[in-house]
Order: sequence, then structure tokens, then C-alpha cells
Amino acid sequence: MNKNQAGLTLIELLITLGVVSILMSVALPSFQSFTVRNNSIAQISDLMVDLQFARNEAAKAGVATRICVGNSTGCHTGWGTGWQQGWAVINNSTGTVLKVHPEIKSSDVFTSLDGVTLTSSVDFNRYGFSAPRVFKLCDQLDQARAVLLSRTGRIRLATDTDSPTNGLVDDDATNDITCP
Repeated sequence: MNKNQAGLTLIELLITLGVVSILMSVALPSFQSFTVRNNSIAQISDLMVDLQFARNEAAKAGVATRICVGNSTGCHTGWGTGWQQGWAVINNSTGTVLKVHPEIKSSDVFTSLDGVTLTSSVDFNRYGFSAPRVFKLCDQLDQARAVLLSRTGRIRLATDTDSPTNGLVDDDATNDITCP
């Protein structure tokens, strides 16, 4: 055999491919759940940003604003309460659409819960105050994430406040927020 030849033998190549395929079979499921988690974090962050925008617009302009299930043409009450269908921020006094978030293309389920009543909109008065709400996002892994909206308009991400922690995010009354 020529000592100057630099290359792989068939056996070396097959062993390398075998090792790579084993590593990929271990890494791929983790990568998929990583992608799902990051996607749901991005969606919940988008909602928090738009809720804050609606609140700030209400306080800045001194007029009521609404964030609701809808698109660039306004609120769509016939769409139900599926926030994954997209939402719009609207100036209540003029009806002007201030901001639009497009439909969420994943199979995540985004709902708004206040007690047992589902709602398709949230109103901020001219001071930025609103009725309390819990927005829940259930991702493809059935992991719940939530945004909590207080009466004063404070918007925050739900965290696990139980002691000891159980890995489930809690609402303001420390009730676990779960996905079916």
C-alpha cells in the first residue's frame, strides 16, 4: 500500500457513519423538544409585548385600548377564544388597529382564562388598568406557560411558586396551571 495515500478505508467510513447515526438518534429528540420549548417561549413573549403595548398606548393617549382575537381588520368575536388565530391591538375610541400579531402556525393552544369564562378580548382603560386575566399556552409537549395580568395592568410571566416546587407554573392564587 502506498504510504503517501491519505484517505479512509471502507471499514473506517462505516464505523464513523455508525457512530454519527447513534449520536443523531440520541440528540434529535432533545433537539425537537428544545425547538418546541423555544417556540412556545417566543409566542408567550410576543403576547406579553403586545399586552404591554396595549397598556402603554392606553395610558399614553388617555383612551381605552383593546387587545383581542383578530387581524388587521379588527376584532373577530366569531373566532372564539383561540388566541393562536392571531390578535390585534385597537384604539377603542377611534377603532384604529394599532398593532397586529399574525396567526400562530404551530399546534400550540393559546387561551385566555378568567375563572371559568373564556374571553376573546382584554380592555385597558385610559389609566392602563384591566380586569385580571390568565393567558395559558399549552405546547405540543403539554407543558403550560402563562401570562398573568393583574387589575392594575401589571403583566408578568407565571412561575412555579409552590414550596416545594412541582415543576408547574402557578397563577396568582398559587393554583397549578396545567395542560390537558
